[in-house]
Amino acid sequence: MDQDVPPDWQVFIQPGGLDDAAENIDNLPGGREYYERLARSNGDDWVKRYVHAQYGADPSGSAVFKESFKHAFHVVDEVTPVNGYPLIIGQDFGRNPCSIITQLDHRGRLLVLEEVLADDIGLELHIQRNLRPRLSQERYLGRSVVIVGDPAGKQRSTSYEETSFDLLKREGFMCYPAPTNNIDARLRAVESFLLAQRDGGPAMLFDKNRCPQTVMGMNGGYRFAKTRTGQLRPVPDKNEYSHIADALQYAASAAGNGMSGMISARIHGRRREPKPKVSSLAWT
Repeated sequence: MDQDVPPDWQVFIQPGGLDDAAENIDNLPGGREYYERLARSNGDDWVKRYVHAQYGADPSGSAVFKESFKHAFHVVDEVTPVNGYPLIIGQDFGRNPCSIITQLDHRGRLLVLEEVLADDIGLELHIQRNLRPRLSQERYLGRSVVIVGDPAGKQRSTSYEETSFDLLKREGFMCYPAPTNNIDARLRAVESFLLAQRDGGPAMLFDKNRCPQTVMGMNGGYRFAKTRTGQLRPVPDKNEYSHIADALQYAASAAGNGMSGMISARIHGRRREPKPKVSSLAWT
């Protein structure tokens, strides 16, 4: 995994269990044979990580974007929003209503600008405490914003008549459901950007410093789990990376489905709406 180490950190690499410099061998049942048995009874990926103490693929499952996401190609130190194009915020609902701020630029690149995480709070508090303050940063001021969320957000809860999209509108946001909630279509929407290029560069750019959880998920944290029989499940595992990954999929689905053109037309249409004429009789 290609990640920079913070300047105030130090990294210590422990020797593997079969290395000459292996530690604590005398404290293990059977000594070095303990690791030899593990090496004989597990797969190569497992042995690489847990016997030889080396970086390798997580044997518990397969990374969702293993073949399409390349850290060195898709991740940069900073992604700057461009002028004249709306911000498209992918929104996952539920008790961890994570948001991801993206933008489809003039070159057709999907810029993944910033993640806005939430943990065990409702959507309204997330909007007020997390998302709105983030959008108040200088880099986003004056830019048009639209939220594209999980289509399931159109459903009313059993306790309130208001849907998630009603709440977003009440908070002053233009919002739409994503084109689909089909997981295969959503993953393809992300992969279509990952596998494409624009002028020889990536068609999808991630801001390393503002999207750390998203990047970790793309690097393998977001993955297909395995069943007890060793088969990969058909849908990604629900873990600490899945909520922001879902939000990214909604944004990519909108950007790649032509919704961005409709969104821009709606935004510009709003701006050009004439002010209502006031009759002179109103002053008398």
